[in-house]
Amino acid sequence: MTMDPTLTSAMAAVVGSLVGGFSSFAGNWAVQRAQVRRELLQCRTAYRQRLYSNFIKEASQLLAHSLTHQIDDPSRMVTLYAMVTKIRLFCSDPVLQAADAIMTKVFLNYGQTNLTIDQVRERVMSSHREDPFKEFGLACRQELDGVR
Repeated sequence: MTMDPTLTSAMAAVVGSLVGGFSSFAGNWAVQRAQVRRELLQCRTAYRQRLYSNFIKEASQLLAHSLTHQIDDPSRMVTLYAMVTKIRLFCSDPVLQAADAIMTKVFLNYGQTNLTIDQVRERVMSSHREDPFKEFGLACRQELDGVR
């Protein structure tokens, strides 16, 4: 049994249109999906960068305050604690552990004897001074590099 050449041509045209349409749809879908994923990744990275920056600012202020003051109002720690909780939700364990260590240091400093301005200056100028944010910064950089 032979097929009518017009029917064969029509079927070939229909199949060709279907294949072409599906290819176009699949290609557009893949491009859109990649674009959405890239935008989501950029948003997550920007959020983490803001969170890290805000944490460093808040923790630095509290750390400096804790050297020369006792904690007169525990609510001063609420913002820092909230930031550590956000870090727990969105960030890796090394970042969380470093942030938690900074928060613990702030709590412990508030419990120690107040330093005089001269003692604070001596600590800052000491060649053996520690950088309480070093591990946090390194963990953040490693995490952000891994995300990119």
